Amino acid sequence: MCLLYPEEKIQFCLEYESNVDCKTCEPNFYKKAPKECAPVIKIPDCKTYDGFVESECLNCENDFYLENGSCKPRTVSKNISNCAENAIDRDACERCANGFETNSEGSLCLLAISNCKEYFKTTTEISCSICEDTYFLNSNKCILGAIDDCQRYESETRCSTCGQGSYLSSTVCNKHTLSKFL
Repeated sequence: MCLLYPEEKIQFCLEYESNVDCKTCEPNFYKKAPKECAPVIKIPDCKTYDGFVESECLNCENDFYLENGSCKPRTVSKNISNCAENAIDRDACERCANGFETNSEGSLCLLAISNCKEYFKTTTEISCSICEDTYFLNSNKCILGAIDDCQRYESETRCSTCGQGSYLSSTVCNKHTLSKFL
């Protein structure tokens, strides 16, 4: 025998948990009780609400950010050149466009340092602290190393980690040689 699903339609219910309970309410409504969806209390400039709380904003409209439950107008981050993604919870840039890196506050997108893996950041500048594998750091630049099979450098002339099939001998990499045993 087939049963109606849901048993009784719950107004503004988007998805049912059982044939009598609502799991998810429609946008701009929250789950007040298992069988009731109620309208959220609107927060100015809120784009997305929690869905389980009467008035909790999760995400604000584009020119606003979320702070202490309300949407505040962006003043700094809306004018940051090369910002690819603004932070949800502060007036800052979360991620810059390719080739750029945020400063410590997310208030600037500065030109990235080629082949830099990790940065040291201040409010006004960035500097490279660790280069990508096979590069060494020299005057805030990552330069391709010349030691055969070196993966990580301490300096231009000192290797700290060798690639697969090699071993570190003093500051250089030597290839493993295979010996045949009878």
